[in-house]
Amino acid sequence: MATEQGRRAAHEQSRAATNRVTQATQRRERTFALPLALTLVLLALLPRTFGLADFLTTDEAYHWIERTERFSDAVSTGQWHATIQTGHPGVTLMWLGSLGLAIERWAF
Repeated sequence: MATEQGRRAAHEQSRAATNRVTQATQRRERTFALPLALTLVLLALLPRTFGLADFLTTDEAYHWIERTERFSDAVSTGQWHATIQTGHPGVTLMWLGSLGLAIERWAF
């Protein structure tokens, strides 16, 4: 009986120690998670923010910007037939470009 109580007490002490270690580990992980996430976001964002006005391919400046402007105008005025710009897919690019144009117009 005494040995059973001793085993139980030892087991409880062991479990309490494990819980303390687990809690300390979780606190440490939470402490490092936010700064790590912010650092990764900044590292990913920095190269994308420089040179936003530079065009990398020829068709960006001569085709997609004009198409996006025409698409955005057609959507905003409800002229759905005018949203078809080319014979190939590009609708995702034009929707995202239209969102960018709307943000630019709102900001400036």
